[in-house]
Amino acid sequence: MNEITQTDFEKVMFISDIIRGKTRNGTWKLFELTESVSPELKQFLKDSNGEFGCIFGPTTYTDQLFGEQISLALFRFLSEARIVDFERKQKQVELSDTGERVIIKFEPLDSEGRMEELSELTVLENFDKETRERIKNNPSIVFVHRDDDRKKEM
Repeated sequence: MNEITQTDFEKVMFISDIIRGKTRNGTWKLFELTESVSPELKQFLKDSNGEFGCIFGPTTYTDQLFGEQISLALFRFLSEARIVDFERKQKQVELSDTGERVIIKFEPLDSEGRMEELSELTVLENFDKETRERIKNNPSIVFVHRDDDRKKEM
């Protein structure tokens, strides 16, 4: 009879938590993203001070469990981030044509660099209507002003 290893148990708990809408917390130090310039990105950066939350995804979590490959779509939510060298990047995006690709580097606002991994269902249930629409229209990244983070529509 095969026994369940500690690693298998931890994978089962992680998958179960994600499916049930819980989040997995982690940390980060630096994140780099190549993004296409859009009118929305230009406007957001124009109106921003460079500090905000970001939702990235979906990314695919893939692992082996009991000899089977399992894949889950996950979103990462960085609640307190800033763009490295914000003013320079803001100017670069402003002067770029729509569709041009730019590299944006992010760093945490504090030394902890908190990050949450969420299922798509959790994202759709916990963010306001406008943010949910932006996620559907541009699934790679959505910026949210820090004071708007996780505001749910009443």
